[in-house]
Parts: sequence; C-alpha cells; structure tokens
Amino acid sequence: MDNGTNLFGGYQMIDLKELNLLESEKTQSRPGLYAKLQRAIQHNKPVVAYNCIYGTGKPVTPTQVYVYQIANDSVAATLGTLQIVVSNTDVVTINNLIS
Repeated sequence: MDNGTNLFGGYQMIDLKELNLLESEKTQSRPGLYAKLQRAIQHNKPVVAYNCIYGTGKPVTPTQVYVYQIANDSVAATLGTLQIVVSNTDVVTINNLIS
C-alpha cells in the first residue's frame, strides 16, 4: 500500500443519531455528521454507522457504509439501495437508488 494507507488501523464508528432511513420526503439534520464522514475519507478508514432507524422507530443494527465525496460541499454514504447525502451544513437527504 502506498501514501500511508492503513486499512488495518481501525475503523470510524459514526452515530447517526436516530436518522430515519425511510424519510426521503424531507431533509434531516445531524450536527457534526459531515465532519465525521470527511475525517473517515481523509484517513481512509472503513465506516460503521449505528443508531439509525428504519421507518417508525425500528432500530437498525450497526452496518458498514461506503463513503465518498460527491462535490466540494457534500459527501455521500451508500447503505444497501440508499444513498445518504450530507452537505457541509449537516443537512441529510436520503435517496433510494432503485426507485
């Protein structure tokens, strides 16, 4: 591995603070989420997201997400068929990739 990449030095655990994965009709806000995702990208760490819900309060187990930069002011995380877009103002928008 080059450029100091170390995939064996741990992973980033990110608390989604009860983010509703089915709430694609409105935006949600999670203070500090953008900075945490940016840090994971910069340090090239695997990301495990936890404390999110599916619909009406159904908890979701911690899960690995694929995080990537999509623009200068936003990042996205892919979880199954969902794309979770987070702006640099911590506004979260959820898109279903197959609908």
